[in-house]
Amino acid sequence: RSEQACHLVIRDRNILVVVAQVDGPGYWNVSIRVGSRIGLVNTGSGHIFLAFATPEERVLMVEEQDAGEGVISPVLAGRLDEVRRQGFEQMPSAQTASVTNLSVPIIGPLGSVMAVVTCPYTTRLDKADAPGMAEALSLLREAATAISRRT
Repeated sequence: RSEQACHLVIRDRNILVVVAQVDGPGYWNVSIRVGSRIGLVNTGSGHIFLAFATPEERVLMVEEQDAGEGVISPVLAGRLDEVRRQGFEQMPSAQTASVTNLSVPIIGPLGSVMAVVTCPYTTRLDKADAPGMAEALSLLREAATAISRRT
């Protein structure tokens, strides 16, 4: 209904992997390939996993992915706190111009993030009645909630 592509990301030993992807129904799409490995600190999906982790888990996640010291900048820490409060991430893509990542957690039965569903939202200029970003986010949240209830 959002007329946008979306993808599902899981965390496998602190590596984020796209495990499913669906194209939007129209001719134009922005999507990512299934099997792609994506970053923790520079993607909407990564922000969701980090935001819902404990401070200790955050350090380990970043340490393992970046093979560094696991330091999270104060700016990123503040952003992650906001993401957790609002329950979603909405951020400009760090990979593609004119794309806004809309990311929502899928919560498992124990209350942890099992997966993230992300829509790389693009504004349609050729279709005035296409759903806007707020509506796309609402639909994404609705879908994530429905999936979370099934886990």
